[in-house]
Amino acid sequence: MATSTLVCTALALTATACSSTTKPIGAATAASTPIATNATAIPATPSPTATLAGPLAGMAGGTIATNAEDAQSLATSVHVTGGEANAVPHTTVDVRIAGDKGCQGTATTAGAGSYQVVVIGSDIWVKPDLALWRTMGGGSPAAQQLLSGKYFKSSLSDTKMRLFAEVCSLNSIVVSSMQHAAISTVGPVTTFAGTKALTLLDPLDNATILVSDTAAPEVLQVTDSGAKAATTTFSDYNAPLTLTPPPADETVSAAEYGL
Repeated sequence: MATSTLVCTALALTATACSSTTKPIGAATAASTPIATNATAIPATPSPTATLAGPLAGMAGGTIATNAEDAQSLATSVHVTGGEANAVPHTTVDVRIAGDKGCQGTATTAGAGSYQVVVIGSDIWVKPDLALWRTMGGGSPAAQQLLSGKYFKSSLSDTKMRLFAEVCSLNSIVVSSMQHAAISTVGPVTTFAGTKALTLLDPLDNATILVSDTAAPEVLQVTDSGAKAATTTFSDYNAPLTLTPPPADETVSAAEYGL
């Protein structure tokens, strides 16, 4: 699994050149990557099909993974959290994505700062914290203080601002985190966050995929056991999610300030 989306976004925030073809909302691309917490991969002994008498018994791992991936792509909303435990810089995200309608959440890059992002349709609002604003070279100290706590509004047609929305691309996250899921093998049943889960093993990516052990499986977590220890966690599928524009008195034009 690659980690280009989050790393590109982090580098963009610190004015480092980075190319990207990821479309922020509702567009599948293969150029981005999942994000993670410090969760530990669950040990598993592969077998060709589920052997327990559960709703997924007898199904091949690849079929289960594909069904879960399809459900994930069609979800009206999902909560995505994660980061890369060993990546430099260490970047974490916590976003709620409302299908192709938009998203809201926070991304943090160690040593650089963090930002809140809201995307509704083609509009985007980004609120960098003071640390990130300084990292980006945001004017004089007086200007930094004045603009601290403000949302910068723009459109997703703005290439620079669109980078901030890459953390909201569910389809890109699905493509990158599940790119070889179709060849997954089945491991043991376990419990994750209070939910009965089936372990799937992706041998090409050295990844562990946890899906709900239900007739309509959902992806719960994807853990890359490689050097960067990336884990992406998914929850609150299809939960009600209302996206609200930031207050007008907390919003300024991104173009006016060179963003």
